This record gives sequence, C-alpha cells and structure tokens, in this order.
Amino acid sequence: MKYRNRLKILDILHDGRYIVYKCLCECGNISFVKKIAYGHSTFSCGCLRRELNKVQAKKNIKHGMCGTTEYRIWCDMKSRCNNPKSAEFRNYGERGIKVCKEWNLFENFYRDMGDRPSLLHSIDRIDNNKGYEKDNCRWVTWDVQVSNKRSNKFFELDGERNTIYQWAKKLNIKPNTLVYRILRGKSFVEAINFRQEAEKQGYILPAMSKSLQFRTM
Repeated sequence: MKYRNRLKILDILHDGRYIVYKCLCECGNISFVKKIAYGHSTFSCGCLRRELNKVQAKKNIKHGMCGTTEYRIWCDMKSRCNNPKSAEFRNYGERGIKVCKEWNLFENFYRDMGDRPSLLHSIDRIDNNKGYEKDNCRWVTWDVQVSNKRSNKFFELDGERNTIYQWAKKLNIKPNTLVYRILRGKSFVEAINFRQEAEKQGYILPAMSKSLQFRTM
C-alpha cells in the first residue's frame, strides 16, 4: 500500500556508501533516511507505523481481556475440544465433548461464567459426559474437580464411599502416599492403616514436616 510521504528534505548527506536525506517529519521530528528508501519504504520518522499499529490493535482486540486467565481458560477449552493436535483432544474432542456454539465467542463465555473466583479455581463440567455450556459448567477448586473426574476409582469403608482424594482429606493423609501404597500392592484398608501397623511392629516412621502435611484449600 502506498502512503503519503510525511518527510520534507532539509539536507543531502553522504556517508561514504549511501546518499542520506536529513528530513523533517510532519510531526516535528528530524529523521535521517537513505535515498533508496525515501518515498518507497519510508514515509515518516516512524510515527506513521505507530499510528497504523494502534489502528490494527483496536481491530484485533474486541473485549480487552486477551491477557486474562479467563481468556486463557477459554482458549484451552476450545483447543482440547477442537484441535486434534492438542494433547488433551483424545479425552475431549475424540469423546464427543464439544463447546456450545454460543461459547465460540469469548464475550458470551465470560458473560455466563464471570470472573474466575481465585487462582485455585478452574472450569469444571458437572456432567462429564456433556460438553461445555452454561448449565453444565462452574468454577470449582481443584479438590472438587478431582473428585468429579470420570476416571476416579472409589473405595468403600464402613458404608462410606469416597475417592482417594476425599479419603486423604478426611484422614489427613497425603493423596500421593495413599496411591503409592495401593500401587505397591496394599489393600485400601492396609494403605490407610500402614503407619499405625508399622508403629505397632516397632518401626519408627519419620513424621511429616509441616510443609509436607496435607493441606486443604
């Protein structure tokens, strides 16, 4: 595209190899431009490019929230449902989990979901067999979301049925510790009573430091 030249030549200089024009731009700045660029690729001191960038930025930004966590979550949600190259596609798009047509616009997603309550919250589908839509989505903390995964395995004890995470929270044991014990061949009951049984047999297990103790959020 050809632009109107904003530069007025004040002087002609030589730097040994090129002819250089000393120019006054319409904005008042002094600029030095090579003769071969004058009026061809250079039309101002740089102010024209800055103005064009601002115009383009306004065209690109419709909602002004591109840098927010809500926008990133929306992009990630669409990617795992629509992009076969996404690492999560097989668990979402391949299973038929879709983003509702209305949420293809970020403005509509944000209108329905609002601000993310905190950095501990993420988007969760109430029914894991349904897609992303207003009536099936909510902001929840990690512990709630982890308990809502379709891949969860439940363990029952004294008539109470919970996931590993829920039992860990209830018994004040680190979730990874329970998982590790079960993977090592312990039954669920053995896993939750491992410390007590070991101490009965005379083994002294190191106490968890405060920094490693299981914490609820």
